Amino acid sequence: MDGNTLKFTTEPKGGAADTTAERLWIPVALLQAAAAISPLLVGDPMKPTIDRAMGDLGLPASLLNLRRTRPLL
Repeated sequence: MDGNTLKFTTEPKGGAADTTAERLWIPVALLQAAAAISPLLVGDPMKPTIDRAMGDLGLPASLLNLRRTRPLL
């Protein structure tokens, strides 16, 4: 909110640290989606790229632990 006007921005207002954090979490969401979909495809084709991207970003592999505690059905 800016006065009585709602404004949308592409950058957070919290300074450089918040901007860096925001830019980091966007690829994390995409990597999580890819990690969920890739095993469903023959040969898990996205796994090497996902692993390389995680390493390049300095992210722990545990971030993509998508194992369910119980089966859906």
